[in-house]
Amino acid sequence: MPDYQIKKWDEQNSPVHLPYVRKALQKKQWANASNFVRLWAVYGHGGLYFDTDVEVLKPFDDLLNNVCFLGKEKSSEKIYVNNAVIGAVPGHWFIRQCLVALSSRYDGSEAANLSSPMLTTLELKKLGSIKGPGEQVIRDIRLYDHTLFYPYAWNEKERNQIPETHCLAIHHYEKNWSSAPVTQRTSWKKKIRAWLPEKWVLLLKYGLSGYRLIRDKKVAAGPFEGLCFKSVKSHGSSIYPKLTGSYEECLHETLYAFACKKYAVIYNFGAGEGYYAMGLTQLMQPAQKTIAFEPHGPNIDLLRKNIDHNGLAQKVEVREEFADADTINKLPAEGRKFIFCDVEGAENAIFHAGNMHQLKNADLIIELHEFIDREVARYLEAIFSRSHTVKIIQEDQYYRVKLAWMKKSGFFRYRWELFDEHRPVAMRWMCLEAKTG
Repeated sequence: MPDYQIKKWDEQNSPVHLPYVRKALQKKQWANASNFVRLWAVYGHGGLYFDTDVEVLKPFDDLLNNVCFLGKEKSSEKIYVNNAVIGAVPGHWFIRQCLVALSSRYDGSEAANLSSPMLTTLELKKLGSIKGPGEQVIRDIRLYDHTLFYPYAWNEKERNQIPETHCLAIHHYEKNWSSAPVTQRTSWKKKIRAWLPEKWVLLLKYGLSGYRLIRDKKVAAGPFEGLCFKSVKSHGSSIYPKLTGSYEECLHETLYAFACKKYAVIYNFGAGEGYYAMGLTQLMQPAQKTIAFEPHGPNIDLLRKNIDHNGLAQKVEVREEFADADTINKLPAEGRKFIFCDVEGAENAIFHAGNMHQLKNADLIIELHEFIDREVARYLEAIFSRSHTVKIIQEDQYYRVKLAWMKKSGFFRYRWELFDEHRPVAMRWMCLEAKTG
């Protein structure tokens, strides 16, 4: 790129006075420092940014008519937008949005993938849906297909194939900011924990009450108090908050209100290890049964074991499949139904205007994955508003500075793990109560 001025950013011209960068450098989190400084540099000066492990193959001249561009990573599953290659004009609003989010959400000591590409992807999803492979525009931000900058997936071992002819650069994912493989860095604390019996590790981390909670594997409070787990395992959600009874506590009042009604059947779409399928069965006592839909193998195994462990095999039916629009179409016409839906962004594939007649005598709680589809609440309210009263519940937002302080202290940090639901953003739920029946 002979016609471009190349500028290096280091400790002499980077914003080392800012708390995030200062902490990242103190903790030797070089990738996190780079994640911040690249945004700072592009916001202040504009131009093109490249990670040091990006190999440029062709000129970027044809991309300079964009006011901001990034690239999607290659993936057969969830699509992330990486910022190993960035182009933007000075002062672009989205680069500033990422700087503010990074400064307020993290402190420089987090895992590097959280501050990029996950942060970039989450901030984009606030603006619009990322539509999978292919080029697209969200507002004035152009997202290029993976073939331009990321022809290989980060975990793709065989990279001998020559990239497609329109590939402009290759991100090699070298992790050259890491001084040693992670497997070689074992702290003295981890060595001691490996030597101690598990009981003593739990006692030291969580105290006597926390140890007993984990040992007994029984829900201690809330609407599902007394529910038991066969093992302290879950896939896709946190198990400890379920044991304390604090999991999604903002829903408790609504669950108690719905429990005053009588339901023939309860449906749980996305049952996981069974917390809601079993808990709702225990709380609401459906006249017929609960039907739990769960398509993922590891969760299915946990779900069946937990159901048996609680003596609910005759009351909870497991269906090893995704819930979809056809599931709604096959619901029985008679009898009041309750539906609890947590399908990780697939809400629009289940509920649509054409199957609302099947839900006229159903009450629902739907978790809104707005960081995947920012329009999902508006869409669902539009199709449900004639037949149901609509209420949105927002989970409490913890102040990040207070939470960061708690996590610094070993005492508070480990006890916080008993309540931490590890969510990327504060979640909302749509509660729908049928107007008839």
